[in-house]
Amino acid sequence: MSELISTLRQATTSGVNRVLRTQNDINIIEIAPNYPIASWRNDNEVSREERSYFRTLTAKAPVWVDAIEDIKNNFDLSDVYYQEMQAIGLGFALVSNCIPVSLLSNDCWDASYLQVKFSYMDEDGDIISESVDIIHASRRQHIQNHINWIQERIRRAIYNGLELWDRREEFKVLRNLLHCSKNGTELGWLILPDEAGILVIHPNQRVELLEGTDLLPILSNIDLSLTVEQIFRWLNI
Repeated sequence: MSELISTLRQATTSGVNRVLRTQNDINIIEIAPNYPIASWRNDNEVSREERSYFRTLTAKAPVWVDAIEDIKNNFDLSDVYYQEMQAIGLGFALVSNCIPVSLLSNDCWDASYLQVKFSYMDEDGDIISESVDIIHASRRQHIQNHINWIQERIRRAIYNGLELWDRREEFKVLRNLLHCSKNGTELGWLILPDEAGILVIHPNQRVELLEGTDLLPILSNIDLSLTVEQIFRWLNI
């Protein structure tokens, strides 16, 4: 689960909407035999900070049955198979143009792109089948590989006024970071207390989330070694 949490953090700080959609109640999904997420969320041996962060994503997380009608119709009229098995989650992500995020439970999920078989009904009622490469993430690095796609989707997406208002702070921070990077900033940090991490802005609009014992990049003319943990200890956050 720690790898999943790290991946989700990188996604949200890169601008992805802070909503985790699942087919069924997320709490009943097993991450190990007889060990569902509900047990993980109440396991005192698990990092409290990770459990608290996960709760912020799932407290209002809708299952995908409440998706807007066009997406739901496209989903109902299509099938996606990955490695000869039906992949309902990948199918929903494909028709809704979202990033599917997977638990790293098997090597087959350790990829930033997955090739799936996509079957759907066209406007004439004919069944079309084709192989499609879809974006995917099960590691933080996979999200970083998709940063250009995320930024382009944010620019092109049409949100209603309420969504824009609800996410105004996220867009403001992301816009400022990208503006700085685009105009010659060598390095930037943004401390994220709720994420227990630091968002690093690199040249060419590359954004990276660091946490824990990760070493922070430093300006080239400064001889210093710092970790995220050290910064948070100093600030007592």
